[in-house]
Amino acid sequence: MISLSVKLDSLRLPTRSLEVTQRDLDAIRLSAANEVRDLVAARLRAQGGRSWWGEAADATRRVSAGEEEIIQVEKRGVRLQWLGGLVTPKRAKLLAIPADKDTKEYPRAYSGLQFRRVKEGKYPHLRGLLVEAGKDGRLRFRLVDKTTHLPHPHVIPTREEMQQSAQHAANEYIKYFMSR
Repeated sequence: MISLSVKLDSLRLPTRSLEVTQRDLDAIRLSAANEVRDLVAARLRAQGGRSWWGEAADATRRVSAGEEEIIQVEKRGVRLQWLGGLVTPKRAKLLAIPADKDTKEYPRAYSGLQFRRVKEGKYPHLRGLLVEAGKDGRLRFRLVDKTTHLPHPHVIPTREEMQQSAQHAANEYIKYFMSR
């Protein structure tokens, strides 16, 4: 899970010429936070691919913490995609990496998978393969002892993009406020 906090205290609000109550400021803060939440969710959904990114977008929430609004993405693996990092097995000896787009779930979801050893050499972390039963069994999973993921900073909007989104929402709310 990742948590993002956009500082809304730097928003430029023309409050000097308006009578703005704390309730109005809270509404502006919520409007800005909802706009940022929608921006983050849209960016995640735009990654395409399998339904995983859609699930990540659906797991994007706004959480109130006092006078601060926090945007959380409650989907495992988003931080890894965003910032990159090293993954090692926690409950098993090896990680099972799907061999292609059609391989879904986990190895336990497939009955009759067979382990095949691989020779050390070209792929230093590859320890074996899981293939479907039979002589020419289809490769389903590669078994590795660790994997390194490069960062993909584009999957989450930049601080500047989030700040602009929050400012836009605040401006729209002020326009609405002034038209009342």
